[in-house]
Amino acid sequence: MGPIVLLLLAALLTAVLAIRRRAHFGLFRRLGLPGPAPSLLTGNLIQFTTMGFTKAFDDWSRRYGNTFGYFYGVQPVIVTTDKELLHKVIFKDAHNFYNRAFQFNLDTPHSTAGKQLHILREPAEIKAIRTQFTSTFTANKLKKAIDISEESVRTFLSVIKSSGAGGREFEITEPLKRLAMDSMGRTSFGLALPVQTVKETPIVIQQCETLAHQSLASTKEYIATCLPKSLTQPVLRVLYAARLMANTMDPLVKSVGAIIDARNESASKRSDIIDNLLHKDILGRPMTRPEAIANATVAYYAGFETTAITLALTTFRLGRHPEWQEKLRAEIKELWDDTELYDSLCRLKTLDMIICETLRLDPPAPAFVTREAAEDYQYGSLLIPKGTAVQAPVTLLQRDPTIYSNPDEFNPEHFRERVSGVHYMPFGEGPRNCVGMRFALVQVKLAIVRLVQNYRIQLGADCTDLRDLPLKDTGILRRPPTFHVKLDPIESM
Repeated sequence: MGPIVLLLLAALLTAVLAIRRRAHFGLFRRLGLPGPAPSLLTGNLIQFTTMGFTKAFDDWSRRYGNTFGYFYGVQPVIVTTDKELLHKVIFKDAHNFYNRAFQFNLDTPHSTAGKQLHILREPAEIKAIRTQFTSTFTANKLKKAIDISEESVRTFLSVIKSSGAGGREFEITEPLKRLAMDSMGRTSFGLALPVQTVKETPIVIQQCETLAHQSLASTKEYIATCLPKSLTQPVLRVLYAARLMANTMDPLVKSVGAIIDARNESASKRSDIIDNLLHKDILGRPMTRPEAIANATVAYYAGFETTAITLALTTFRLGRHPEWQEKLRAEIKELWDDTELYDSLCRLKTLDMIICETLRLDPPAPAFVTREAAEDYQYGSLLIPKGTAVQAPVTLLQRDPTIYSNPDEFNPEHFRERVSGVHYMPFGEGPRNCVGMRFALVQVKLAIVRLVQNYRIQLGADCTDLRDLPLKDTGILRRPPTFHVKLDPIESM
């Protein structure tokens, strides 16, 4: 076969692929849905890497209305604030929208690929693993976890006492991160490591942050989302094998694997996440080592990151709004009982309102509420084709002026009465919501109570002109910036 023939065949193949790709990206035009024009190579991914999800959704909703379509790489996504449609997708017809859609590059190849709870796609397997996790988060087990977390909080108070000695300002997000990691390690994995007191940032924190905050602009993200789905895994495997690209999940997988191996060799049993994953059956059989490592890894980085971010955001809000800090302090003084930590936390309505309002304004993972259609779905005149994702723009829904008065203002009174459904879901909703939500919130609440009991929080000079923290929004989780505080000790309470 001559070179001219080869060139003609290559040109023909390129033309066919281009025609098919153009047809793929014409889906929303054929459906009559407005939305930003996609690139033939990357869909609308470039807009996210430059603007972030929050700004992109805000901009597109103003241009295209409450329902529009875009392409996350090759994945077609319908974004909507139509509460009736979202209620059907997330609750009523969840059987047809059971799976999450794109998972950024978390399901790219590594030794535990495809085994994590948030990536699984078989309903029976998902239900079995969720049951294993939720059995760790019963009220009785949360009570035990709080007692263990108290050790971490005591260390944290000692650290910030030293950092803020003499009334000096100090950076608070790093101590809060270390507190979250220490508490997560103790309560979920039986680890008592000096992560709060060592000078250098612990390796495991670096591993979690690398994974959770990896940029959407990374080469791997483009490969994982812009190639046809059938090519993504093979191409990444070749790049990893040739050492042309690093696998960001592998270091943390190895660390968690070592923890699991050590627990397997130990005769001791604990009622924590590791114990549940190792010693309870899944689908009538024990969980395999890769399955246990996969789900423990997700629990580690997701639990740590969401707890650390929520702690930082809540601390900032309390410093920015001292009137609410004083209301919380008065409530704690009235209702707190050191002999009943869990029950005391449940009594603190003001604390719950403050944290809910913090997460309303700044949800840590605003792009994670996605559901993929298993079959074609008709909603009025809108057809949602099989394989298309429906995404809830959480930041828009949680600032809906028809639900929240002055939605851009911090006002915990928004949660004097319970807000439920699609207008408040920082941890997702429905059968695929965050399984560790209660666990994370209990740890956050205990830390905030002890902080407010012992100190009046004042924001540092770097926060003087900030009404809100400017969150970095181009990764899997939003990242708050570092900021300084000054802590005024409270002698007795």
